[in-house]
Amino acid sequence: MFNPSRRQLLALGGAAASSSLLPFVARAQDAQRIHVGTVFPAATGLSTVRTSINDYPGTGARNGVILAESVIGQRAAAAGHTFDVLLGSSPSTESAIRTTERLIEAQGAVAIIGGVGAGQAEVISDICEAARVPFFNVGSSNDALRGDSCRRYTFHIEPSAAMFLDAIATWGASQGYRNWFVLYENNPEGERMMLRAAAAIEQHGAGGTVAAAAGVDIEQPVYINEANAIGRSNADVLLLLVNPIDQIAFLNQIETYGHGDVPALTFPDVISQTRDYIASARLYAQINNPRYRFSAWDTTKSSNDAASFNDAYVARWSEPADPTAWAAYHAVKILYETIVAVDSTDPEAIVDYLESPDTVFDVLKGPETSFRPWDHQLRQPIEVVRIDQEVTWVRAEVQTRIAIAQVETELPAATAGDDVIARLDTFGDGPGGAICGP
Repeated sequence: MFNPSRRQLLALGGAAASSSLLPFVARAQDAQRIHVGTVFPAATGLSTVRTSINDYPGTGARNGVILAESVIGQRAAAAGHTFDVLLGSSPSTESAIRTTERLIEAQGAVAIIGGVGAGQAEVISDICEAARVPFFNVGSSNDALRGDSCRRYTFHIEPSAAMFLDAIATWGASQGYRNWFVLYENNPEGERMMLRAAAAIEQHGAGGTVAAAAGVDIEQPVYINEANAIGRSNADVLLLLVNPIDQIAFLNQIETYGHGDVPALTFPDVISQTRDYIASARLYAQINNPRYRFSAWDTTKSSNDAASFNDAYVARWSEPADPTAWAAYHAVKILYETIVAVDSTDPEAIVDYLESPDTVFDVLKGPETSFRPWDHQLRQPIEVVRIDQEVTWVRAEVQTRIAIAQVETELPAATAGDDVIARLDTFGDGPGGAICGP
C-alpha cells in the first residue's frame, strides 16, 4: 500500500488539510459510506497491453483515482467514514453506458468520474443528469457539454475547448504570429471549432487574423492540396484542430511536401497531452512537431506545491503524471471535501456547494480555482509546455519520459494585485443561455 510522507499528505490533501477547514471535519458527526464510481478506458489487472489509444489517458486517470483513494481514504477513516473508489472499465461508449448505469443502480455510487474517450463524457453526463448524480468530466473539452444547456449535475475539470483556444491565441501573439493557417475537420463540430478559433485570434491575437483555412476529412490519406495552400497563404503559424492521429500525419506530410518551416500549434486533445503522444509526434514529425504545447497539467510543474503531487504519483506508478492523472485525483478530492463540508452525500447539497460563488478548491494551480456558475467549468490557468527536441526517449526509464517536456509558463499571466477570477475568466466562454447556478 502507498504510504505518503507527511509533506506529501499535506500537499495532496491541499486546502482540506489546513486548519481553516478543520471545522468541516468536526461538523461531520454522522458516519458516511461514500462510494465514488469511475469510468475509464484503461489497461487493467496485470496486463500491460493497451487495446486503444484512449488507454493512455484512461490509465493515467485510473491511477490518479487509486492514488486519491489511498490519501483520501486515510482522512475519511480518521473521520469515521468509509470511502471507496469503484473502478469501471469503458473501452467504448457502449461499455461506458453499461458501466455508469451499474455503478449508480447496483453499487450506489454517489458520483461518477470519467469522460476519457470520444463520446464518453456525453453519454455519462446524460445518464447522471437523468439519475441526478454528480458527474466530474476529466477528459472532454467539448464546448457543447458546457454551453448547449444547463447540465446541473455535470462539472468539468478538463479545460474547455474555448479556454484552450484562447490560450493558444494568446501564446501565438506573444511569439509574434499574426497570419494563421487553420486546419479543421470538415464536419459540424470541426466548423464550430474553426469559428471559435477565429474568435480567439480576433480577441487575443494582438491584431492577428486567419489568413487561410482548410477543412479536411477525418483520416484523410493525403494533404498535398493543404500543403500547397499553406504556401499561398503566407501564414507564419499553423493551427491544427484535427484529431491527434491526423495531426501527426499532417505534420509528417508537410515536411515531405514543403512548408515544414512554418511553426505549428496544435489543439490539446486529452490524448495529445500525454507524454507518450509527445514522443510519437517528435518521432514521426521530426522537423515540424510543435516546440510548444498546451495542457491542463504537466508532470514538471512545481509551483503551488505541485511537485509533491507529481513526486507522489511518480513514486507510486513509475509514470509521469499526465493531465488525466491530476484531473481524476482532484475530482476525488473535490468530491470528498464537498461531502465533508455539507455533511451529506445528498446530490442537491453537493451541487449547491459546488455552484456557490464562495466555494474554492486547492488543485495545486493557484488561488480562486472554482466552478463557474454558468457552465460548471473549473476556473484554472493553462500550462504552456516546451518540448525538448534532444532528450532521448526511453520508455522503460521514467526520468527520460519526464524530461521530454517542461513547463514554460501559465496563461493567462498573473500580475500583482489582479482580480484572479476576472483574469481566469478571460479564457473561455462567458455566460450565455441557461445559467446552472446562482
